Amino acid sequence: MTFNKFFNYLVKVLWLLVFFLVILLDRDKNIMVVVTISILIVATILTIIRSIVARNEWRQLIENGDVEIQEKIKF
Repeated sequence: MTFNKFFNYLVKVLWLLVFFLVILLDRDKNIMVVVTISILIVATILTIIRSIVARNEWRQLIENGDVEIQEKIKF
C-alpha cells in the first residue's frame, strides 16, 4: 500500500471518528470535549494540506500541457 492511499484512508477514518464523537458527545466530560476538538483540528489541517497538494499537482499538469483546458484557466 502506498503512502498516498494510507494517508487518504487515515483522513477518511479521522473524519468518520469526528462524526461519531460529535454525535455521542457528552458535554459534561471535559476530556471527551478536548479529544473531539483535537481530532477535529488534526483532520481539518490534514484536509487543507491534501487540497493544497492536489491544487499544486493540477497546476503542474496544466503547465506541462497534459490537460486540454489550459487556455480556459487563468491564474
